[in-house]
Amino acid sequence: MDTKTKIATENPDWGFFGTVQRAGLDAAELFDATARALIARLALTPEEARSVLDDKIGRHMADEHQAGDTAETLVARLIARGWRRDILRAAGRASKANKIALLAVNKDEVPHLRFALDHALTSISEAHPEDRAHLKALLGKLDAAERKVRR
Repeated sequence: MDTKTKIATENPDWGFFGTVQRAGLDAAELFDATARALIARLALTPEEARSVLDDKIGRHMADEHQAGDTAETLVARLIARGWRRDILRAAGRASKANKIALLAVNKDEVPHLRFALDHALTSISEAHPEDRAHLKALLGKLDAAERKVRR
């Protein structure tokens, strides 16, 4: 990605972009500027910066935005307040997102796993739709794996 290409969200409804947009700010401009501030301060790739802002930590970063903040002051304040590790973890998840991890589950463990996922889904607030979507996706993968085993 060259320096002239705007860094755009892949999560326009949630994450950083959706949160600042609902606050009435210029989401596209602020998203690009904040991604560039992350790149400059933490040596992230553009893809990692985008993924951080599209992640739930991006939503929390947007919640910390204050009137008069530039992207640089927002990122600098969050890093000074100890967010560096969490931002880098989110970037690490992004770089590993395309790798598949296999989880060996015995057939008799499936009901316990299903119960735990269902419990987590019913326990999580409606105010966290991204987390709920992740849990639903895991339940869908569990269903698909069970169907595959039954064949």
